[in-house]
Amino acid sequence: MAITKETDARKDPGQETASTRRIKYGLSVGILLVSLLLILGVINWLASDASRRFDLTAVGRYSLSAQTLKILNSLDETVTITALFAESDPLLSTDEQRAVAAQRRQVEDVLREFRSKSDKVEVVRLDPADPRTITKYDALIERLGAIHAEEIETYQSAIEAGRAGMRSLGAFASPQAEALVNAIGDLSPDHPSFRMLQRIIQVLSVMPQEMESLDKTAQQSLEADAMRGSPFPDLAGAASIVRAALQFRGSSLSQIADLFSDWIEAGDLPQPLADFLKPRVEEFRRLSSAALDQQERLNDLAPLKLTPITLALRQRNCVLLTTSRRSAVLPYDRLFRAPGALQAMEEGAGAVRRFAGETVIASGIRQLLLDERPNVIICHAEQQPTVLSGTSRGADFGALAEMLTDLGFYVREWHVSFAPKPTIEQKTGRPVWVIAPPAPNPQAMMPAAALVDAAKELVESGESVFIGLFPRIAAVPGQPDQWNAAIAPLGVEAETDRLVVERIPGPGGADQFAHGHDFVDYKGEHPVSVAVRGLPTRLDFAVPLRLLDAGSVQRTVLLDIAPNDRIWATDQFLQMPIAPPTTRDTAPYPILAAVERTGGFGTQRALVIGSAQWWYSAVVQEGDLRFRPPLPFYPGNAELFTAGVCWLAHLDELIARSPRAEAVVRIDNLSPGAQLFWRWALIGGLPVLSLAAGVAVAMARRG
Repeated sequence: MAITKETDARKDPGQETASTRRIKYGLSVGILLVSLLLILGVINWLASDASRRFDLTAVGRYSLSAQTLKILNSLDETVTITALFAESDPLLSTDEQRAVAAQRRQVEDVLREFRSKSDKVEVVRLDPADPRTITKYDALIERLGAIHAEEIETYQSAIEAGRAGMRSLGAFASPQAEALVNAIGDLSPDHPSFRMLQRIIQVLSVMPQEMESLDKTAQQSLEADAMRGSPFPDLAGAASIVRAALQFRGSSLSQIADLFSDWIEAGDLPQPLADFLKPRVEEFRRLSSAALDQQERLNDLAPLKLTPITLALRQRNCVLLTTSRRSAVLPYDRLFRAPGALQAMEEGAGAVRRFAGETVIASGIRQLLLDERPNVIICHAEQQPTVLSGTSRGADFGALAEMLTDLGFYVREWHVSFAPKPTIEQKTGRPVWVIAPPAPNPQAMMPAAALVDAAKELVESGESVFIGLFPRIAAVPGQPDQWNAAIAPLGVEAETDRLVVERIPGPGGADQFAHGHDFVDYKGEHPVSVAVRGLPTRLDFAVPLRLLDAGSVQRTVLLDIAPNDRIWATDQFLQMPIAPPTTRDTAPYPILAAVERTGGFGTQRALVIGSAQWWYSAVVQEGDLRFRPPLPFYPGNAELFTAGVCWLAHLDELIARSPRAEAVVRIDNLSPGAQLFWRWALIGGLPVLSLAAGVAVAMARRG
């Protein structure tokens, strides 16, 4: 008993037993694990239902533009975006596959943004070579088949009728050849028609086998082969085969009938042979007419909308857009465009491909919603035959044509000196005619006159026109500019004998004079002004405009230049140095005017701008090479053009800033003082902030 008491006395009343410690620490670990699980659950819930992404890249790579958001907000039905990418390609090297994987991540990032900004967008990702996605792939093919069921049935019906006509040709030709062999048995080989009759017999003899072979080839085109990436029959290919066969042999029968008729009328054949051929003339013509009628039916078929989809599916890399009624395909090359020809030559063959995914996908969605696709026709009189190739360093519209194509416009050109006025197809939107005059020089006088006549006709007929103007280099005093006669119905006149210049003081008093002007502030609340306001825009050789009394014509000035002691308009711009005017202008010089005119043609819209080089690719693509791809110095030029074209096409709902316009540096150039402030704020401010947080925590613990 004494020993027990002594042992108990030696125990520390505050000391824990091993079992108590195990319970205590186990309970702490359990609470910690439960807390971590709760935190992870809350984070996952927030990420799924209340996510918020912040784009900190300099070019806004992961932010959707206002133009795209406008399209997404206009959706009234669900659009399914299917990203169809093959995960591996044995033809690519490891480095190439790594580069392709990085490109596809960009596509997926943009698709994620599309989905987060609209509940009308569904995104599906699948690999056609992956058995795990075969169900999704089959569902996609079934949906595409249902969307295009009507045109598939139309094509199949016309093709089957044509194939029946081919079989009729073969069945008709064989007995005719045998009968003709017997009919010419007594004809002398020296007869002038003998050799031609022998050739006709040969044509008729081989026609059955020929038609049978072509019919089998057409049948093969009509057989889908999912294993080879052809889930749909090649209807366009089959139609082409049948069309060619009917046209060729139908024409042959018609020519044979004409020969028979000529021989009979000439009376050069023996009477028994003439009596044999006479009833066959109408038989040959009847069958020929039937074959050519079936060929015309195939010719009249509208272009098969399923064909580009089938071709893209064979490539196994594309993006498909579908609604309940329509579909569109975006091949991989459209998502990642190679640089233009000029840029590629300057940067070399290894130039980085530019990601155009957001613009192209948004444009594809818009095309699903529009019943009509608008036309843009670049009207010019340049010495080179084309201004859309992107290979000229002068009057080149290649960059803007690419942008308009991405937006869903048909872009064509009209060289007024060499081609007739283009025909505008039905079921396309209101055409927009861009009048691009040649730079003034003696060789361009005659072509410019033809372009003026074309512009005058377009304006008078109420077409939507976008007209740029150059100053006159050799203006004749008292002789009006021919361009003013063209734009007079719009209530606008150009002072092409004057140029707005700016005097720039130089060292030692040697002043320089600039003919280019930068703008960021567009006037008023016109849709074009709102879309482009704040974006740097460059206009060279600015010509002042004058608004005339025009009755019911509504004109709005979107850009002007305010004169001051350094900026003025002068007609002595070819003389250096340029003398300042004795009497200074006080009113701003209008440079860009939007016009709306009503008449028997409806409501005509026009844009007249006193500058004509600002839309060339050399200006539009000029950019900061520190970024890849280069950031444009003057994004307002491209935006002014695209917004202006949308307004002229009466597509006001599409006027908004595009992704290219929003790819600008988020922070403007800082002054040296501001740079010094932020440098010390980051170097010294962050440690001080951490120290203050530590002091606050320590004080809180001490109560």
